[in-house]
Amino acid sequence: MINSRTDYRSAFTIVELLIVIVVIAVLASLTVVSYNGIRDRADEASVRVDLTNNRKKLLEYKAANGQFPEPSSALGNGYSCQDAFGVEPGEVDSSGNYCPIVGNGALAGYGGSSPGSDQFYLFIGKGRWAYSIDHTGEVTKEECTLAADYSSSGGSKEYTCPSGIGYSQ
Repeated sequence: MINSRTDYRSAFTIVELLIVIVVIAVLASLTVVSYNGIRDRADEASVRVDLTNNRKKLLEYKAANGQFPEPSSALGNGYSCQDAFGVEPGEVDSSGNYCPIVGNGALAGYGGSSPGSDQFYLFIGKGRWAYSIDHTGEVTKEECTLAADYSSSGGSKEYTCPSGIGYSQ
């Protein structure tokens, strides 16, 4: 006698499995994009805080000494505050060179002040972005272009910005 009852096993079809995989892939890509955006905003906020803190230090120095410190040209290209001036970030050495406060992975430069001047600028370069602040407290952000990349041979990346700022990282 032939059994008319058919036994079916409960299982997912290949189409259902593919749909689940596609949904998971879309969710993963959205997470990565969101994470990168959050990280970029956190980096920018950190740089802006560093710029504001540096401005405050420079204004404190001017209030105590009657002028801003001398522009520093020795920073960058691997030099730290200790290497260049023998002082900690946020301090001025005996020659009047200011050592900027910078966060991880950023490079700073200070300049534009001449003896008795009421003006200065300070920039922080982080990746392809350069942020600057002047004596008024205005923070600007500009995208810089990669001028040379020596990182594959253990060197640095050199950036140039529309404002004329150039730095190596």
